[in-house]
Amino acid sequence: MNSNFKFQIENWLKYLRSLPDKKKKAILWVIVGILAVILGLFWIKSSISRFLNLGNELENVQLFSIENTETASWIKYVNEEYKFEIKYPEDAFSQEVSTSSAIDIYVNFQTNRLGLRISPWQNKEQYKTIEELISGEREKQVQEKFSVFGTIPQNYTEISLNNAPAIEWNTFHEAKGKIGTIIIALNDGYYYNIVARADPLDGGYLSEFTEENNKIFREILSTFKFLDKPSDLSKNEFSEQFIELTVWPDVTSFNFEEKSFYAKNLNNGDIVKVITKEQECYQCIITKIYSQSEDENKIIIKEFHDFQWLYSTLRDWEGPSLGFTVNGVKEDDHISALEIFYQIQ
Repeated sequence: MNSNFKFQIENWLKYLRSLPDKKKKAILWVIVGILAVILGLFWIKSSISRFLNLGNELENVQLFSIENTETASWIKYVNEEYKFEIKYPEDAFSQEVSTSSAIDIYVNFQTNRLGLRISPWQNKEQYKTIEELISGEREKQVQEKFSVFGTIPQNYTEISLNNAPAIEWNTFHEAKGKIGTIIIALNDGYYYNIVARADPLDGGYLSEFTEENNKIFREILSTFKFLDKPSDLSKNEFSEQFIELTVWPDVTSFNFEEKSFYAKNLNNGDIVKVITKEQECYQCIITKIYSQSEDENKIIIKEFHDFQWLYSTLRDWEGPSLGFTVNGVKEDDHISALEIFYQIQ
């Protein structure tokens, strides 16, 4: 078979030699063209493969981790307790506000209606991945339990914040359009809730979150860094501050200016001070006060109230002291209540 093939090749070469020069050149160019097409196909295939690999590499690029020269002279805020730092322009100012999340850090502008809030929370649920965090917080919402993030939407973008896994989504208003951006990051025993909006977060009305707002926000976010040292939970004991108590409030101790009262801990007899929050503002953490009961199908029904209702109910209370449940955060001398409720028998 090989000798036959060799014989055919020799005959074909003899045939080519016998052809006029013009035909020889024509056949040569045809052969060159065929080889060029074959090589071109191989090159295209190789280029597509390299392009796809480049796309995969770009997906792993760490966002918001490169600081540009414009931010080099900005003011630096460093929080050693919650292990992060961030920079902001000189025409902005920062402030720390203690809340039930331990602390909120605000960055507001005097000349630009941009507000930025960073709230670190201790990862008491021990979420190992951002996916676990999303699933766990959504389950809380289904069970109508307290979640620091409110409602996490179905559509969000997975990003990386200084090498830590994070998610991001935009918030919208029916009349105003886009009004802000929310980012949740998970790192070193904490999760961080970062909220940016077009108005200072300590009050005001909602405005459109413009491209200029977004540009400044991205520049600030590019300076966000987690500190290298791990958090020392033995010092702040933050994990021990989330508590649940069964109490009986002292109706004579209600302070309507502070929205607080003293109560007897029915578990050990101690007297504790409870402070509630009723401030109405964007993404504020307010105390949920409600009564709950079960219908004939064992479905829990909640009826929500306010601080005045709690006082009136206790003032007019008749019967045994059944106890109110308080879920909250233990501060230095009081409990910041996240929920206060009692079970209707």
